[in-house]
Formats: sequence, structure tokens, C-alpha cells
Amino acid sequence: NEVNAYLAAPPQQESAEVLHAARENTVQQPNVEVFVHVSPDGAGRMGHVDLCVNGNCISYGGYDTASMKLGGAIGPGTIFEHHARDAYIAFCQRTSNKTLFAFGLHFTPQQLEKLYEKLHSIEKNCYAWKPDARLAAESALPQGKYTDYGSELYCATAADFYKFARGQFKYYFVLGLNCVKFADTL
Repeated sequence: NEVNAYLAAPPQQESAEVLHAARENTVQQPNVEVFVHVSPDGAGRMGHVDLCVNGNCISYGGYDTASMKLGGAIGPGTIFEHHARDAYIAFCQRTSNKTLFAFGLHFTPQQLEKLYEKLHSIEKNCYAWKPDARLAAESALPQGKYTDYGSELYCATAADFYKFARGQFKYYFVLGLNCVKFADTL
């Protein structure tokens, strides 16, 4: 709440100058971003974390909302990936009233290679999953407005989704195997 109040206040010249100077002194542009999502309402108060690696956003959560139980706390673990960073940020702000904090990191080529190796080893346990809006777009299903989160995200970003057939992340649990555990594992 304090951060949101600060961001809502008119910008102060001194703060803007310090921020601008900090950006100018950055030696290398980040190739990995950690997005921390917060919102003042409902489940958004718990927050969410995902990664954006060289413009490819990667997230883990309970995106098959029809299969989730206990108000979205438990269900099949699902990954999404897309290359629409800016559209994703706008989607998060528009649909969930979220504030996103992005922390930029610069990985060496060797560190990026290890991150991709880890991601590929995790994805070996996955199979493609399609939200309703994508199924409708690819078949003779009735076209319409699909309001499940996966469909809305697909429409905004053309994200690809994957569910786990086996492995550590097969089942999402908000207080254990969650988005933070996935990002930390990568």
C-alpha cells in the first residue's frame, strides 16, 4: 500500500533525476527480468512472480482455472510462455489491477545456457495444453468471449501453455510448489 501511494503521488524532480542517473550508469542491459506482481485486492495480495528471459515471459501457476480447487489454491501445475512482454504487462495491469515490479539481471552467456538447460529439463515433463479460447480458434467450437484466465491471457499474448505429466511441478500448491519455487528453481 505504501508503494502504491508513493507511485500515485506526483513525481518529485529529485527522485526522477536519481532514477535517470541510475539507469545511465547501468553497464549492461538486463537479459533476465523478475516480475513481482502485487495488488491490493483478494488473492492478488499473496502476489505472483514470473520471469522474462530475453523477452520470453515464463510463468508457473494454476492457469487451468476450471481444474483448480480450494479457490485456486490447489490444482494442475501449468506453465505459460510468450514473447509479448509489453502486452503481458498491460494485460496484468488491466485485468487484475496489479502493480508489477521488474528487477533486471544480466546473466552471462554461460548462466543463460544453464537457465535454458534447466527450463528444458523441466519441460521434458510437460505436454501442450490449450485454454478454451485457443481451442475455439483452432476448431469448430463456438466463437465467443471466454473469461477463464488462460483464455484471456492467450487472447492478449498468444501464450503457449504446458501442463505436467509428471515431475515436481505436476501439482500447483499456493503455499508450496508455486510460482516463486518455479522461478527459484530456474
